[in-house]
Amino acid sequence: MVLSPLESTSPHIINHLMYLLVLVLPLCGAMVAGLFGRTIGSKGAGTVTSGCMVLSATVAGLIFYESAVNGSPAYLRL
Repeated sequence: MVLSPLESTSPHIINHLMYLLVLVLPLCGAMVAGLFGRTIGSKGAGTVTSGCMVLSATVAGLIFYESAVNGSPAYLRL
């Protein structure tokens, strides 16, 4: 039986990645818009930043569902 990359990693690593994505996605969108704003234009910068915020909100919703609705505790090592 061959495991896919997601099945071979522990669920804790994926959990930590989700929490990290909520913080990093808006930062990456702001950096792309700030550094390449003139290149990609006003609409491109708005699309990139809005897209990153939507992805971040989606991941935050998944985290909320996992912790509040399913009742699974979340422990993060700092």
